[in-house]
Amino acid sequence: MKLLLALAALVALSAGSAIPLVPGDNSDYVEGESRYIWMPDGDGVPHLVDLQEPVDEALLNSRNGANNQYWLFTSNGNSGINPLITSAFLAVVDANVIVVDWRALANSNNATATNGVPGVGQFLGNFLVRLINTAGGNWNNVHLVGFSLGAHIVGSAGRTAGGRPVRVTGLDPACPLWSGNGNALNANAGVYVECIHTDGETVCSVCLRGTPGLFKDYSFVIILYRCDIKHFYNKLSNPNNPQVIVNGNANTIWNSNYVASRPLKIIVHGWNGSGNSGLNNAITSAFLAVQDANVIVVDWRALAGSNYVTAVNGVPSVGQFLGNFIVWLRNTAGGVWTNVHLVGFSLGAHIVGVAGRTAGGRPVRVTGLDPAGPLWQTNSNAINRNSGVYVECIHTDGGLLGIFNPCGDADFYPNGGRNVQPGCGDSSCSHERAHDLFASSVRTNHFVGRLCGNLNQAQNNQCSGSTLNMGNGIVTKRGSGLYGLTTGGWWPY
Repeated sequence: MKLLLALAALVALSAGSAIPLVPGDNSDYVEGESRYIWMPDGDGVPHLVDLQEPVDEALLNSRNGANNQYWLFTSNGNSGINPLITSAFLAVVDANVIVVDWRALANSNNATATNGVPGVGQFLGNFLVRLINTAGGNWNNVHLVGFSLGAHIVGSAGRTAGGRPVRVTGLDPACPLWSGNGNALNANAGVYVECIHTDGETVCSVCLRGTPGLFKDYSFVIILYRCDIKHFYNKLSNPNNPQVIVNGNANTIWNSNYVASRPLKIIVHGWNGSGNSGLNNAITSAFLAVQDANVIVVDWRALAGSNYVTAVNGVPSVGQFLGNFIVWLRNTAGGVWTNVHLVGFSLGAHIVGVAGRTAGGRPVRVTGLDPAGPLWQTNSNAINRNSGVYVECIHTDGGLLGIFNPCGDADFYPNGGRNVQPGCGDSSCSHERAHDLFASSVRTNHFVGRLCGNLNQAQNNQCSGSTLNMGNGIVTKRGSGLYGLTTGGWWPY
């Protein structure tokens, strides 16, 4: 009997320590028992991982969350303010609409552009005087409209013209560097001056003069665009080339295209990935295809490129630094937590979980894309429902590279939530299917989940309850429970 028991133990040990030979094939992996598993890097190439490999303490101590890089991408701006306002004026009145292009200075950094506002405004004011004197017209028909820095430019122009323009409108006049600035838009810029504030403190305290609504038709309408490096929606967007924001360096925000009123999307890659990993581009382009947004890709390759066990141990630090970065960004550049959506894949899912909790659970949405499974079953740093207002997990390789048990307010199990996903041939593909499905959902929002009565129903895709769409980027989305659904095997699935 003793010999039999010893032999059985030896067989079990050998099975747990067996090295899988086929790259990407984790069919023999047993959660909590197997020592080796194939994991894909950021480009989908499988690597054999030893789950008992020692932690590289030196690397862990030198490459923590302080090494995070934050790459900002912004919309390609199909919603330019100049054609929008121009077309609106021309739809209701016959008018001369002049759009002022001051890109030669507007394309500089914010501080330089701010210092150039008086000169641009004075030239514009003198242009108006010359135009009226040369071509004719009446100051009672002149309306100046400026957005952000452009609001201060039309203010300067109106004062240069002796306050004669009958209306001057400032659209959310720029705030940074303008508190106490004598060149700011004020009540002396025209007969009637109006400011519309939508994102920040009042920077042009005006006493309205004239009779609102008295003037309905205008011979001349001047629109200032390309107003602010952070607010210009046309040429100054960067959907493909990132701008690096440095934690603690406010100038890197002011000199970027970050706009506080836009939704903030943050994407975090997994083990052995980087900011250049394919999932980042797929999700970033999906977000920017459907809305003007600030999309920040977190590059934590300094630690993600270490052995898997070391990377796992580094997740808390990376997440804490990210959470503190988000708090600093909000406090420094403005914005609201109800616009913050964190998205993480594999180990990145646990990172956004830690980040959300570090930020006090204030991010309105946190999405975990097949949160990493190995070494995470009982790990207190795993993503959970305390990470945000609404936490959602999408499981595609549960029990292998991903966690199968619920970890959010709502958990989705497409095609049973396990390997093999449709169109896939191995565990690595099934794991990565989570971020492909999410990118597609942001663009199309066509994945409809059905509420499951229990986890067994989810695994067998036998759910028939109420519906909730999986994924998407809608910040007001809410739900709870387990959901099953069927997808296709090819884009858009």
